[in-house]
Amino acid sequence: MKKITITLLAFTVLTTLFLACKKDEETPANTTAIVTVTTSLLGFDGVNGTSFKSSNAKVTKLGNSYTLIAGEDGAKRGITITLNNVTAIGTFTLDKGNTSQNIATLTKDNTSTDATLSYKTDGVSSTGVIGGGSVVISKLSDTEIEAKFFIIAYNAAKKESFVENGAFAGKLTKN
Repeated sequence: MKKITITLLAFTVLTTLFLACKKDEETPANTTAIVTVTTSLLGFDGVNGTSFKSSNAKVTKLGNSYTLIAGEDGAKRGITITLNNVTAIGTFTLDKGNTSQNIATLTKDNTSTDATLSYKTDGVSSTGVIGGGSVVISKLSDTEIEAKFFIIAYNAAKKESFVENGAFAGKLTKN
């Protein structure tokens, strides 16, 4: 009987040690995926635009909404696009008053809080021209997105900003 008790005690101790020393589950990989954004032109305040490239942008998916956030490589300019009610590839308007409330913001200096440096597609020029644009999604899966876009936006001072021949492609970040 004494041998059985010692054997059971030893077995219990070894089992406890084995379970206590079990390798912890690895931390899940970062779910942030990289997206590349390019434009042929991004311009502000009536000045001819220059090209834009962001090689570290991201598109976050939450339900049927997608948000692109892109800061220019080595500069302060930025592009943000929010699309709602996206369930398949297609064309999505950024025009003021669109029923899905899609919107884009072009930022002249993403380090500043000055409202005149932020241009939105729901803005209006001093002559009544309304901002807008569109995003054409050509590839969409649970993990990837690819699209082309153009944007016309206005700031609080009613000055214009624009994007010509914009494109983004890469892996989605899921929330």
